[in-house]
Amino acid sequence: MDALETRYRNGRRYILWLCAAILCMAGMTIPAKAVNCVIDLSDKVVQTDATDNSATISWPLQTEASGYYIFRGGSSVIEATLPGGAASYTVSDMSENQITKIVVQPYIVDGATGQIATGIEGMVQVKTLSKVTGVCYGEGGFASNGKSLSIGWETASASDGYEAVLYSKKGKKLQTVNTVGGSSNSAIFTKANRSNVYYVKVRCYVSLMGDYKAYGESSDKFYALPQPKLISNENDVKINSIRLRWQKVKGADSYTIYASNNIHSKQVKIATVKKTSYTMKKIKKKPVNTLKKPYYVSIVTNSNAGGKLRKAENQYCTLLTMKLRN
Repeated sequence: MDALETRYRNGRRYILWLCAAILCMAGMTIPAKAVNCVIDLSDKVVQTDATDNSATISWPLQTEASGYYIFRGGSSVIEATLPGGAASYTVSDMSENQITKIVVQPYIVDGATGQIATGIEGMVQVKTLSKVTGVCYGEGGFASNGKSLSIGWETASASDGYEAVLYSKKGKKLQTVNTVGGSSNSAIFTKANRSNVYYVKVRCYVSLMGDYKAYGESSDKFYALPQPKLISNENDVKINSIRLRWQKVKGADSYTIYASNNIHSKQVKIATVKKTSYTMKKIKKKPVNTLKKPYYVSIVTNSNAGGKLRKAENQYCTLLTMKLRN
């Protein structure tokens, strides 16, 4: 039986070979078996780096892949073709603060027939960085109780969050506040007070694989100058003069005094001094008379910082009148 079975198998192979030879002589081909690619990159492509004009993506190395097609922004046009040993790609020529979709499609090539079969593509939304602009005082600026400072900035829609850093005027880092979400646009520094001059820098970030972050360029320095606390009391208010006294602001070079007789009227400049006290006897060239008029006084800090004379916001004024003595 074994000899007969062997002769049968050999005879069947000969017949199949003979049929193939006849078909080839007749100009016909035997249909090749379809190539199948089982590589699946869905949920496996991630962003691993970002700059202001590029984004880098990566995926697990697929040893059976012959290569990869890269598509950008939903386009069906192949942007790049990578070899099978690739496991990352840098998307260049992007703009600042940009979000776009990148698709990675694996494929294999049949060595015998040259047929190409594509696997399941992986997709990722990539983001670029940008420099934060528009840093300014937030709502309220320096708190009236002197225990915090609020700052704000212009948002970058492609960002995943921001890092705001508070420095002393001399550059010592005092506090870092991290916010989450591209639409967040403010931070509160609890280590700031109305006795010091500060500056703030803000930068955005893009979240990457794991807990890593790519940070954009920091904003220009925003100098925050507090108004000093006015500490005059009823004993400083006389009929024809008011002795103004305030707490020293570290980092201040001078102070400008403003006053008016109406809280809704524009204040006029009284004087600029380097000390922390001043006796006000006139306003708009008229003698002070605390029996007849109220006096709304503001003290504004001035500081030479970053090669420029800077002034505090005039947010707080104090009512000084003879009624304080009653």
